[in-house]
Formats: sequence, structure tokens, C-alpha cells
Amino acid sequence: ILSTNERKFMQVEVGQKLWCSKYALARGIEEVIATSKSKKYRDGEEYITIEKSIGLFYVGKDVYILREDAVSKAETARIKKIASLRKKIAKLEKMVF
Repeated sequence: ILSTNERKFMQVEVGQKLWCSKYALARGIEEVIATSKSKKYRDGEEYITIEKSIGLFYVGKDVYILREDAVSKAETARIKKIASLRKKIAKLEKMVF
């Protein structure tokens, strides 16, 4: 069994099915197909483009080879968003006009 870090650096091929968690809180986890790949000039991080989308997606941050990794990332983002909203609610409840 590979660790998450080892999975992140696995080779991604054009045409490969991946799991996108970048917009998970708005659209859910999406199954996508890699349409191109490259390395970012400054940091050497591998990024890809996906079909029907504009922008760059980073392997191990925005898209994952394994669905389980995308689910884990989305769950972490959900928990952080809930905590943030709770803080905002508490702040609003303390306001007096």
C-alpha cells in the first residue's frame, strides 16, 4: 500500500481518469480526464489540464489518482468550512445594534 505522498508523485498520463476535489464543496467530487500535463516553471510541481475546464490543476492538491484521496481532501475542506462558519455565526450573534 502506497502512502498519500507516494501516490501524489505517481505518473499521470494524458487521457487518465482522475478525481477532482478542487470544487468539492460546491459541486462534489468529480471524475475527470487529464488532457495535458506539464511542470510549473518556478516550483517544478506537476500540473494538468482537464476536459471541459479552464485552468491548472495540481496533482495531489486539486486532483488525485485515487478517489479515496479526493474524498479525504474534500472531508478536510468541509470540516474547515464548518468551523469557519461557526466562527462567523458566533460573531454575528454577539453583535448588538
